[in-house]
Amino acid sequence: MNLYNIGQEGQLYLGMVGGAWAGIALAPHLNQFIAVPVVLVTGALFGAVWVLVPALLRARMGTSEIVSTLLLNYVALNLINYFIYGSRGFFRDPSTPFPQGRPISESARFDSFGTTNTYPTLIISIMLAAFLFWFVRRSNYGYETSVYADSPQTARYAGMNSIWLTTSVLLVSGALAGLGGAMYVVGPAGKVDPGLLQTGLGYAGIVVAALARYNFVAVIITAVLFAGLRVGGSALQASSDPVPIAIAVVLQGAVLLFALGGEIFRRNRVVVTRVVQNVKVSV
Repeated sequence: MNLYNIGQEGQLYLGMVGGAWAGIALAPHLNQFIAVPVVLVTGALFGAVWVLVPALLRARMGTSEIVSTLLLNYVALNLINYFIYGSRGFFRDPSTPFPQGRPISESARFDSFGTTNTYPTLIISIMLAAFLFWFVRRSNYGYETSVYADSPQTARYAGMNSIWLTTSVLLVSGALAGLGGAMYVVGPAGKVDPGLLQTGLGYAGIVVAALARYNFVAVIITAVLFAGLRVGGSALQASSDPVPIAIAVVLQGAVLLFALGGEIFRRNRVVVTRVVQNVKVSV
């Protein structure tokens, strides 16, 4: 759709807030088979709501979604800081004097696979990416979005509702980011974790999507690659001969730059031709 949601970092924060709220307020009254889906769906709804205003502004007034979604990241960041550090409200753990998030119910938690830090949310992500890949290619909705991306004027001439397409695509984008925040809650965090604010997962998602050329299946492979670089870089800090964490960040940036550079050369090939002039000799 040629829409760029730069606010997935903030939408991920709101998904974490929504998931934590559901895990604290609703999950204690539900079993795990219902509690976990409720937490995930609530996080997705919070992420979609957070992008609702930029989506409407873009669809109805043509306001740049890049600027509006980016600015909302800072609002979401300060909102998380207020919930944990600036107040003693619902999301802060009252049992400890040190500011930290209030744990969600155990019925809304996933257990990791063995001794690893991998959770069943990885399987959910892969299934969701595969479904979206199929849906975009096979559904009428996916066809309309591709037509609108290629030529908005043609889409309007064909009777497609541009306001609905623009708004819905951005809402789905926000819901996916919010779902990521909720997955973090049911997985490794189990609460609203201010430590997530330092990792920049939302911005990393933009790099992953660009490197995968916006292909849902390729996103899976690219995300695993970048996750390995991030986790590996953090693990090297705990070794006997620590390696600077900046090495991992430089590798991520280098991968992206080389991939984009290769794309430029693919689109703009340099062709060397030799021109031979015919010389006529008259005797």
